[in-house]
Amino acid sequence: MNKRIIIITIISLIIDQSTKILASLLLTLNDQTQVIKNFFYLTLCHNTGMAWSILDNKRFLIIIFSIIAFIFAEILDKKLPM
Repeated sequence: MNKRIIIITIISLIIDQSTKILASLLLTLNDQTQVIKNFFYLTLCHNTGMAWSILDNKRFLIIIFSIIAFIFAEILDKKLPM
């Protein structure tokens, strides 16, 4: 796998997890916090599924789908010329 992709992935993961931790520390669950008056608000909420709460509370299936997607991406990476 391309080292550049791995580095970008790790940086993205660190930024994602850092902002989630920061939001949990600074925001109150389900309360709106105004960032830009009458324009931009932040609201802390928890999603126990995938995007848009797909497979809500079905962690095992989410893990299985993630593993399958990773394997599929690896196969494509090896077969498609760059």
